[in-house]
Parts: sequence; structure tokens; C-alpha cells
Amino acid sequence: MLLEFKFWFASFVFWLFGWSPEKNYEKTRDEIKMLDKCLIIGEPHTHILDIFVMFFMFWYYKLENLRFFITSKHMYPIVRILLNSLGAITVNRGQKNGLVDGIVQEINKKDKIFLQIGPSGKRAKTDKWRSGFYHIANNSGIPLVCGYIDSNTKTFGIARPFKLTGNYKSDMDKIREIYKGKDGLNKKNNSVICIKEEETENRNEDEISDNDSNLRNRNNTTRITI
Repeated sequence: MLLEFKFWFASFVFWLFGWSPEKNYEKTRDEIKMLDKCLIIGEPHTHILDIFVMFFMFWYYKLENLRFFITSKHMYPIVRILLNSLGAITVNRGQKNGLVDGIVQEINKKDKIFLQIGPSGKRAKTDKWRSGFYHIANNSGIPLVCGYIDSNTKTFGIARPFKLTGNYKSDMDKIREIYKGKDGLNKKNNSVICIKEEETENRNEDEISDNDSNLRNRNNTTRITI
């Protein structure tokens, strides 16, 4: 009953403001609904209204067990009931194993959970995404789902779920392709889609390449000397 109400309410809001889902979304939606667990990222996040568009999108797609995380310091007594009703999961940022491990533990405790995260972290433009979403999905072994909006066409959608491989650049290239050409409500605040681990991965590859080159040069010098 509540799920149907959310769907019709979201449908009315989208109709009122001229938004619509991307065509042929039903197959992807049904594939996601068959999952027990997944991590959904919602981008671009450039304006406070983006949050409402994203939530209405989830209601429109009738996604159940949707949760988001919030640190315990923000769970004030008055707002705790509201946040819990919306799907908040409380985590302790100061716990020994860190925030990511805490969220992974919460995911492992659940039989069913769709966890939603905005990796850009804030509405202002950033030069990279926060990589917590990547490690949460990768460490827990759950599929990643990319939810998106595009203010240019006033459309919203979700991409097919996939599991991360641990290869940062390859996985992020796939994510970048999904969000290519899609703008939030405040286009100038579109964040750069990359994570810091890609830079480390690239440096390691450069070091390996340099070492291989130096080894070949030494071998060539040895052959000439002989």
C-alpha cells in the first residue's frame, strides 16, 4: 500500500514538473528488484533539489529496503524517528575499523538492503568523488547501481547493476560512461568523476613501466659489454 502511494505521488510530481523516466527502464528496474542487496549511487548532486528528484526516482521505480547512512552524532532525539522512517542507518565514524568497515558490517547483517550514497559528497563542485562508495561495494561484494538525472532532458534513470573488479580505472571508466553528458540542476557544480585511488594506481603502473625499461637497458648494456 505504502509502496503504491509513493509511486503515484512520485509520478504526479514528475508529471507536474515535466520530468520522465528514460525509455525502456522496466527491464533494468526489474533486474535490480531481483537483488537482495546493492549499493546505489545517485549523481549528479549539484543542487538541494537533486536529492528530492533522486528520492522520487526511487519511489517511482518501487525500490524497497532503501537505506542511507548517517553518523550517530546527527541522530538527535527529535529527528531520530523521522530519519529512521526514511531508512537511515546509524554508523559510528570513530569506531576502530573506520566508517567503511562499519557500513560493510551493517550490510552483512541485513538479509535485504539497497544502500544509497552520493559519492560527490556535497553540492559544490569537487575535483574528485569520495571513494568510500567504491570500497563499500567492493568489500561487501554487492552489485553497484548507478542512478542518474539529467536536467538537459529532464529525465532520470538507472543503469544495469554490475560488480566492481578492484581495478579502479576500469571500473571508474564504466561509471564515467554511464554519467557522460548528464548534468545536475546546477550544471556549474558538476563534479569531476574520479577517485584518488586511480592516481595511485597510475603511479604504480608508471613505476612498473620505468622499472621494466631500466631492466631492458641494463640487459642491453650487458650484452654490448660482453
